[in-house]
Amino acid sequence: MKKTDSEKISAKLKTLEEEIDRLIYEYDQFFLGFLKVEPQRRRKQVEKMIRELMDTYIANATLKFRLTNLRNKYATYREKWNRFLRQMEEGTFVRDIFRAKQRGLISEIEAKRKLSQDSVSRMKLAEEAAKKSTEQPSDDRYLSLYNEYVKIKGKTNMSYEKWKNKLEEQKKKLIKKTKAKDIEFKIIEENGKLKIKAIPKK
Repeated sequence: MKKTDSEKISAKLKTLEEEIDRLIYEYDQFFLGFLKVEPQRRRKQVEKMIRELMDTYIANATLKFRLTNLRNKYATYREKWNRFLRQMEEGTFVRDIFRAKQRGLISEIEAKRKLSQDSVSRMKLAEEAAKKSTEQPSDDRYLSLYNEYVKIKGKTNMSYEKWKNKLEEQKKKLIKKTKAKDIEFKIIEENGKLKIKAIPKK
């Protein structure tokens, strides 16, 4: 059975949504310092997909609405990414100054001098978020990580309980081996594949 035009467009919209979500994740990893190269290739692919769909005649109102929402979602993130990239070029990006401040490379006064008032506010929010993440209950952290992993990858053959038990077992072994107080798990991309990285906390 041949697919109708609406079915084909719906499939393309689903692919576009998945690509946008992957791009958002990759930019998050890039701005956090886990991804060393800006994901420009995927960004160009997403922009090409949006242009092609915008040039396509779509009779179905629901599909038009989905495309408009996806285009607006991408435009919002694109504006944020461009702002962050400008801040990186100007040396006022919150992550870099926050890290320098945490490492004692610059003082609180020097950090505030380098930042605009808006950036200072965001730095405070970043500090509060970092503090809250360490206080978050273990089960909540595992569930958040699991949901994020499934959202990015699209699927997993492992149930949440098996996932959690596997990480708990890994955590016990690493604490015993490294004498760390706690183990933090993060989703990273390595050689084009998603991985869960364990980070010992001294």
